[in-house]
Amino acid sequence: MKQHKIIPLRALNASTRCLNGEIRNALDLGRRTPVRAFFEDEEGGLIIFGLFMFVLMLLACGMGLDLMRLETARVQLQSTVDRAALAAASLNQELPPADVVADYFEKAHLSNYLGAVEVTEEPGLRNVQVDTTLNMPMHFMNLAGINTLPAPAFGAAEESIGDVEISMVLDVSGSMSRYNRLVNLKLAAEDFVDVVYSASTSGVVSTSLVPYATQVNAGETLLSKYNLGAETHSDSHCVNFEQNVFSSTGLTTAQELEQTQHFDPWYYDDELQLPVCRANPGVEILAWSRDPVEIKDRVNAFVAGGNTSTDVGVKWGNALLDPGSQGVLSDLVTSGDVDPLLQGRPYAYGVGDSMKVMVVMSDGVHTQQYYMKDEYRGDALTDTWMDDTSGTARYSIWSGNGAEPVAANDWQVPGNEFYWPHDGSWNNQPYGAADAERLSWQQVWARITVRYHADEHIQPAKGWAARNDILNSYSYVAPSDKNDRLISACQAAKDEDVVVFTVGLEVTQASGDLLKACATSPNHYFLVSGEDIGYAFRSIAGQINRLRLTH
Repeated sequence: MKQHKIIPLRALNASTRCLNGEIRNALDLGRRTPVRAFFEDEEGGLIIFGLFMFVLMLLACGMGLDLMRLETARVQLQSTVDRAALAAASLNQELPPADVVADYFEKAHLSNYLGAVEVTEEPGLRNVQVDTTLNMPMHFMNLAGINTLPAPAFGAAEESIGDVEISMVLDVSGSMSRYNRLVNLKLAAEDFVDVVYSASTSGVVSTSLVPYATQVNAGETLLSKYNLGAETHSDSHCVNFEQNVFSSTGLTTAQELEQTQHFDPWYYDDELQLPVCRANPGVEILAWSRDPVEIKDRVNAFVAGGNTSTDVGVKWGNALLDPGSQGVLSDLVTSGDVDPLLQGRPYAYGVGDSMKVMVVMSDGVHTQQYYMKDEYRGDALTDTWMDDTSGTARYSIWSGNGAEPVAANDWQVPGNEFYWPHDGSWNNQPYGAADAERLSWQQVWARITVRYHADEHIQPAKGWAARNDILNSYSYVAPSDKNDRLISACQAAKDEDVVVFTVGLEVTQASGDLLKACATSPNHYFLVSGEDIGYAFRSIAGQINRLRLTH
């Protein structure tokens, strides 16, 4: 049996006390060592953390400052790029585009950062692209290993005429002969053409001239493409528009138009002095020309005379911009009257880069527009005969008291039924007998003014009632109605995004308000006097030659 030694309790307690004392002594010795004291000493510990946070904050603020410097430099560089590109892209700029860009950068003290300059030039277009190279040194971000950052600046500017169609609706009424107005208009219109066409080849710009007075003479060639019905004549080439046509831009070849009767309601003369539809070539429409010389020559041929019908001018201006006239232009190309390079015009509204512009100029208020009444127009025969076999026209007026003569000159009259105005005698046949021709209303009005015919021919032969009938043979459209027609025509153009500029030359307040309402906006209206009309036309030309800044 194993024997166990019994230790007295008193001895065990003494041993335990001894061991505990040794452990405490060992620990006390550990706290008193220098290394141990250093690591366990917590005094001043926040200073290190604070220094660390300060460095981080300094780096963050410094990055902000670096970025702000970078953006400031980029904005300055971009601004210089844009201004230099715009100036260099101008088609009126005669210096080499790259030199213009370099000059802008030199004056801005940024020449060291100018990169590539690419220039593209085509007829009617100049495009300039400017690139830069700027790497901004970083003052604070280099602490994070970022020494530089790029400041990208790129710009491109383009000046382009594009495909422009212009209608110039210009006043050549009688008042334009006063105070050098017509002279100033001609000079202004020439400058306009020079500015527009100098920035383009003539192939991308087409211009139609629409001179207007009481009426608009379309010219024989252009008017022949429209439907005038059976009642036509060759003395002049105007048409009477009904009220409803002004609310649209188009003028189709399908609709039947009424040709304006050729007559003179103003003068008292045995020959026409101022017909409502003026026949001289200097006031005919010039449709779709791309030749600046031709346009300026036609402008210089303008002659003033007649009343004012701006509404009719704008209607024709609209028609020559409307795509419904493509067939008319195509026919004129075929006949050799319009350049083949303009085939396909007028373009559809809003197509591609095409632009349609109408410039409307007037020096005054609307006045009456005269119409010959139906019963006094056309081929219907009159009581007037004429013989000009001697080289001088001799008229005879049948009184109507006997049986009406037949066209074959079988007079069937019992006595003296014909009055000869040239000598005031009565005879039993017209002057010239078988050589005399019975005239239609169309033929009478193409030879004699209305007032002269009424007083010198009709009244002596047929009395005062017949004379008054002749004086009332025509009617007129009132100025207030023409104002309404003008606003309708202008609104029709604006509804199709045609840019409408208007110029009032020495006009009244009322006329100016009407032209301002016609324009695309009040900023598209110019009120001028004297030679200042030239500034207005140059400003309009400059707006047409638009600059387009692209990024």
